[in-house]
Amino acid sequence: MNLYRRIKRLLLIEKEFVATLGEYGTLDVDLNADSYVKILDTNLLNGYRHEAKDKYDPVFLNNTDQIKAEIGTTFGISFYFLVNNSHREVDIEITLHILHPEMTNPLTQISARSQTDTFIYTTPYYQYMHVTFEHEYELVKGQWTFQVWKNSELVIEKIFEII
Repeated sequence: MNLYRRIKRLLLIEKEFVATLGEYGTLDVDLNADSYVKILDTNLLNGYRHEAKDKYDPVFLNNTDQIKAEIGTTFGISFYFLVNNSHREVDIEITLHILHPEMTNPLTQISARSQTDTFIYTTPYYQYMHVTFEHEYELVKGQWTFQVWKNSELVIEKIFEII
């Protein structure tokens, strides 16, 4: 998409938007597959994140908010926005927050109780927000809360219990 069209969509006046939670629970995600790339991100506790190379639709295995703390488990949510009750593409800035019990990376000794990412999301497509337990220090039991914010408004929230 050219820069002009992207700026035009970002400047579109949003009169009304609806945020909807889709599926949630455990997902079938293989971060070692060729469809993912590992990107350094010093804002995150583990120092990196995984991004899909192309648009993707991961498969939810079951709708549950009870998640076993096991290496390799992926869990999360899907959601979408509609602007002005239309299915046309509109770019909006959203912020994702994951709140969780405190965890400490043993390599860096950095601790965190949350992770945040802000990006431009294009409506009306599904977006996915998920976590994969890759390290022992991430296996903290308790309440994990996934939040989607638009500006300073909480528009979606889903709570998981890690057991």
